[in-house]
Amino acid sequence: FVSGGAVPVQKRGTKLEDYIHMADWYATFCAIAGVDHADTRAAQAGLPPVDGVDHSGLILGDAEFGSGQRSEIHHSARALTQGRWKL
Repeated sequence: FVSGGAVPVQKRGTKLEDYIHMADWYATFCAIAGVDHADTRAAQAGLPPVDGVDHSGLILGDAEFGSGQRSEIHHSARALTQGRWKL
C-alpha cells in the first residue's frame, strides 16, 4: 500500500497490477525524494550496484498502468512468477 501527499489524488484508491519487487522500493523512494540511488562508496569498495528499478512514474501518475519495467518476480532460486504463472 502506498499513501500520502506525494500520491496524486487521481491515483489514490486505485489498484496497480504491475510487478514491483521489494528491491525496487529503494530506487523508487530515492527518485520521489529527488536523490540518486547509486552508492558510490560501495562501488569504490568493489560492491555491485544497488539492485532496483525506479517505479516512481507508476506511483506518481507519470506512467500508464501496465507500463512497468518488470515482467517477472523472483521469489527464490527455484521459483518465480511470470505473468499469471508461478514457475
